[in-house]
Amino acid sequence: MKKSSLIIVLLFGILSLVYSQSITFQMPEITNPADTIAVPISVVQCNLGCCEIGTFQIIVEYDPAVLSPISVLFPNSNFPFYEWMINMVYEPNKIAITWLSFTGSGNIQPPEVVCEVLFAYFGGCSDLLLSGGGGNCTYIFENGSVGCNTSIDSYITKTSNDINIWGQNDKIIVQSEELVIGDIFIYNLIGQKIHTESIQSSYKEISINQSHSVYIVKIVTPDTAFVKTIVNK
Repeated sequence: MKKSSLIIVLLFGILSLVYSQSITFQMPEITNPADTIAVPISVVQCNLGCCEIGTFQIIVEYDPAVLSPISVLFPNSNFPFYEWMINMVYEPNKIAITWLSFTGSGNIQPPEVVCEVLFAYFGGCSDLLLSGGGGNCTYIFENGSVGCNTSIDSYITKTSNDINIWGQNDKIIVQSEELVIGDIFIYNLIGQKIHTESIQSSYKEISINQSHSVYIVKIVTPDTAFVKTIVNK
């Protein structure tokens, strides 16, 4: 009897340990979107073995009347672009984003952005509903939204009229009527980050020695974000 009770206690302890392992993914609420927006997916919490999982899949559901996915960006070197598989048409209103570590395990250090989904915004309100899984973890999802009337102003974006960005020869040019202080991130169309540079002026020219002709340029300041896809002519 005592032996049976001990086995039950041990099994209960093991199951409790497994189910107590959790990881939390989050998307923000964007209340003032521009016509093109990069929406981050972040890990905001993980514990025990869930900080070392080697794979996970995230499914993002959106309203296709409000948003249209363009690409996925990979700004975090902890999750390099070549470790991802993207299905932009998983369902008519869903995209599937799968990460698989080449080493078989990860080193997740929350809070950190794992990737960013680039959307075209048509106007209106869309929830961003997260689901997915992978590994022996309990997944917790904190959903986001775009263009909805909420009391939380957590991730405001500039309008497309605030900053002008265009390509000319082997340069990308950034111009604004106001002083811009922040960082510029440049990606190719597969989401690989190819250049990072700071800006503390209203005008900047960036030389790009790449064979690509289309770039995604993201400018981030302490309180705003701006994204634009450009063709380098």
